[in-house]
Amino acid sequence: MPTVLRALHIQNFIRVRRLSIDFTGGLSVITGESGAGKSLLLGALGLCTGERAASGLLYPNTQQAVISAEFDLTDLPAVSGLLDELGFPADDDDPSLCTIRRILGADGRSRAFINSQPARLGDLQNLTAQLLDIHAQDTRSHLLEAEHQRALLDAFAGCASQASQISEIYRELKELERTREAAASEGEALATRLKWLDEQIADLDDADLQPGELAGLEGELKLLENVENLRADVHQAQELTEGEDGVGEAIRRIRSLLGSHQHPDLAQIDGLLESAAINLDEAETALRHFAEGLEQSPERLEAVRIRLESIYDLARKYDLAPEGVFGQLEKVRTEREALGGTADLEAMDRQIAELRERYDRLDAELHQKRAAAGGKLASAVGERLEQLYMAEARFEVRVEAGATLQSWGRDVIALCISTHPDAPPEELSGVASGGEFSRISLAIKVVCAQHSLLPTLVFDEVDSGVGGRIAEVVGLLLKQLSAEVQTLCITHQPQVAAHGDTHLLVHREGEEASGVDVLDDDQRLEEMARMLAGIEVTDKARAHAEQMLKDARAG
Repeated sequence: MPTVLRALHIQNFIRVRRLSIDFTGGLSVITGESGAGKSLLLGALGLCTGERAASGLLYPNTQQAVISAEFDLTDLPAVSGLLDELGFPADDDDPSLCTIRRILGADGRSRAFINSQPARLGDLQNLTAQLLDIHAQDTRSHLLEAEHQRALLDAFAGCASQASQISEIYRELKELERTREAAASEGEALATRLKWLDEQIADLDDADLQPGELAGLEGELKLLENVENLRADVHQAQELTEGEDGVGEAIRRIRSLLGSHQHPDLAQIDGLLESAAINLDEAETALRHFAEGLEQSPERLEAVRIRLESIYDLARKYDLAPEGVFGQLEKVRTEREALGGTADLEAMDRQIAELRERYDRLDAELHQKRAAAGGKLASAVGERLEQLYMAEARFEVRVEAGATLQSWGRDVIALCISTHPDAPPEELSGVASGGEFSRISLAIKVVCAQHSLLPTLVFDEVDSGVGGRIAEVVGLLLKQLSAEVQTLCITHQPQVAAHGDTHLLVHREGEEASGVDVLDDDQRLEEMARMLAGIEVTDKARAHAEQMLKDARAG
C-alpha cells in the first residue's frame, strides 16, 4: 500500500521539544512504556485533522507550538480536486504533496494552514475526512457516523456511483421544487407587474411620441391661442414703421435737416441713420411677411390641444412628469425583457415528475443492491468477529426502505451489533465496551479494506483489554488490513507489535521530553522482550520475542 501519511513534525508540543517522524506504507506499530508520550502523537495528529486545541499544550517556557503533517496525494486525484475546490492548490515543485500545519500560541489562540494558505478548522476537517480515520479509545470514530456507514456499505456493494447519481438527482429535484414554489407564490404579483408593463408599452407605442415634441406643441399652442392679439400688435408695429408719422419718415426728415450742413461730425451721424433706415426697411418687409402668415386656425388649435392633453394624461396615468413620458418606453421595455414571461408552472410540474420517476427507479435499484450486500457484509464481519473470539456476537446491517426522499435515497442504513446471545442487535453507538468496539471496528475495517474510502487508518490500542491468542489474531488482521490501506497502530501487546512492517518506539528523554526511534532488528527484538518481560528483560523473554517475530514473518 502506498504511503499517504508521509511525515509528522512536532515542535514545542507538551513534552516534545522537536520531533520528526517519517512513515511508511503497510503496518507501522508504535510502542513504548506507559507515560512515554505515545498519546502525544495522536494528539498532534488530531490537531492536524481540525480538532479544537485545549489549553496547556505548549512545551514549558515557549511561545508557540508548531505541528505539521505531510500527505502524499499521488494516488488520490479526488482529494487533489477537493484542495483546488477549497482554494488550497498544491505546490508546483511537488504537486503530490499536501501539508497541513497548526500553530498554537501561548495566548490560547491557534492558526491553521493548508499548503501554506490560512485555513479554517472546517477546511482541515473536510480535507482530512478524505485521508484518514483516527480510532482512539476516547474519540468518536467515523464508523459511528450514519453517513460513513452508508458510504461504507455503498462502496462494499459497488454502487457508490449510483449513490452519487441519486444525490445529484435529489439536488436537482429540490432546487426545482424550490423554484416552483417561489414561482407559484410570486406568480400573481409577477403577472400583475407584467400586465402593467404591457399596458404601458401599448399606450406609449400608440402615442408615437417624438423627441422635442412636447416643447414644440406647447410653443405652438401659445401662439395659436394669442393669434388675434399678435396680429393687432403686428399691424400697429407696421403703422409705426411705415406710416407718415412712422419711424421711417422721421429718419428721412432727420437726414434731410442734417444734410444741409457740411460738417464732418454730422456726416458720421448721417451714416448711422442710413444704416438704421436700411435695417428698418428689412424689418418692415419681415413684418409684412409675418402678418401675411398669421391666420387663425381653430382646427389646428384643437388638434394641438388634444395632442398635448393625451401626453398629459399619459404622464398622470403612470405618475410621471410630462417630459418624463418620452423616455418611459425604453425603460419599460428593458424591464419587460428582464422579467420575461410568467413562469410555466405546468412545465415545472412535468420536470419534477420526471425527476421523481428517475429518483424512484434508481432508489429501487440501490435498495436491492444494498440489501444484498448488507447480508454479505454481515456474514463476512461475523467470521472476523469469531476469529477475534466474539463468536456469540451477532453483526447485522439494517437496510430499511424509508418513505422520505434523502440525498442518498430513501434507505435507512445502520450497522448493528449484539455482543450477548439474549440481547437484540443495536446500533454501534450503543456498544459500551471500548475493547469490544475496537475489535468490532477492526473486523469491519478488515472486511471493507479493499473498498476503503480512507487511505490511512490509525488505531490507538485496538488490542485494549485482550491478550494471548486474541492479540495474535488482532495482529494478523491488522497485517491483512495494511495490505490495502496504510495502517498505524499504538499497542501494548507484543503479539500485535510482531506483525509490524515498521516499529516505532516512543521513549522519554529526560524529565519532560519524548522522542521516537525507528527500530532496527536488534532494537526491535529488545523492545519486544521488554513488552513480554516487564522491568527485567531475561534471555527467556528475548527468545520468546525472537520466536514471535519469526512466526509473524512466516505469516
